[in-house]
Amino acid sequence: MAVFLVAHWLYPTVVPAGELFADVSGGWRHDDNIGNAAADADIQSDEILRAHVIGGYSHLLGAHASVFAKAGIEYANYHDWKDLTHLGAVAEGAWRYAPQAGYTAPWFQLGARLHYAEYEDSAIRNGYRTEALAMAGRRLSDRIDVRGGYRFEHRVATDGAVFDTDEHRLFVDLDYKLIGPVLLYGNAAVHTGEVVSTATPGPRIHAVAEAIEPDPAPAGPGLNAYRIDADGVSATIGFNTPVPIIDAATFDVAVGYHAVYGEGGNDYDGFIWEAGVFLRF
Repeated sequence: MAVFLVAHWLYPTVVPAGELFADVSGGWRHDDNIGNAAADADIQSDEILRAHVIGGYSHLLGAHASVFAKAGIEYANYHDWKDLTHLGAVAEGAWRYAPQAGYTAPWFQLGARLHYAEYEDSAIRNGYRTEALAMAGRRLSDRIDVRGGYRFEHRVATDGAVFDTDEHRLFVDLDYKLIGPVLLYGNAAVHTGEVVSTATPGPRIHAVAEAIEPDPAPAGPGLNAYRIDADGVSATIGFNTPVPIIDAATFDVAVGYHAVYGEGGNDYDGFIWEAGVFLRF
C-alpha cells in the first residue's frame, strides 16, 4: 500500500488488533505542476521533503468488529515554493466490520479524520480539513487485495476564503503481491467539487472564480490563487518492499497522474513522483 499518497490515509490493514503502535515515515516528492496551473507559462514544479510521526491504538469489539484511533504530526519542506513549508497535526479514527471470519472475507469500514496545518508564510492556506470515509474491501486470493469507497473532504481556511473547498471522491485500489511481502499496487479515482489553482489572472479566470486572492507562495510575482468548480480523475501505480536491514521498515516508490477539468475551460494535469521509507513500532 502507498505510504505517502493521499488516497491511502485510512487503511488499517496492517494495524495489529488490541495493540499500541507508532508509525514514522519520511520521503521525497516531485510535483511537476505544484500550482495546479492550466497555462504553460504558469506551470511550475517543486521538490518536497516530508515526514510523519503518528501513534495510535486498535481494539477488538467482539469477533467481527474493531476500532482504531491515531494522532500525530507531519512536516513538509518545499524547495522553491518555500511559503508552502508547513507543520500539521492530524487525528483520525475508524470502525471496521467483517460479517464473516476468514482470510478472504469481505469487510466494511467507516472513518473520519481532522487535520490542521500552519504554513510558513502563506496565511491563506492555514486551516482545517475534515474528511469522512466509507469503504469496503476483501482479499480475492493470497496475492490480490482490493478496496473501494467514497471520501468527502471539507476544507476551511482561517484567513481568507479561496481555500474553502469541498470534494467528493470515489476510488478503487488494488494490491498485488509479487514475491513474498513485495507489493505492486494501483489506485484510480474520480472526484467532483472545488479546486484551487495559482495562475496569472485573466478574464477567463475572473469569469468563473468563486474566490480569488493574491498568492505569495509561488516562485515569481503577480500570481493569484483562485477557486473554481471542477471534476477530475487520477491514477497511481507504486511498488512497496521491505527494507532488509531494518525490521518493520518498508521502502515505497510511486508515480501518480491527475487531470482536472475546471469550469470555463480551466483544465490542468500533472504527475507526482514519490519515494520514501515507512517504519512501524
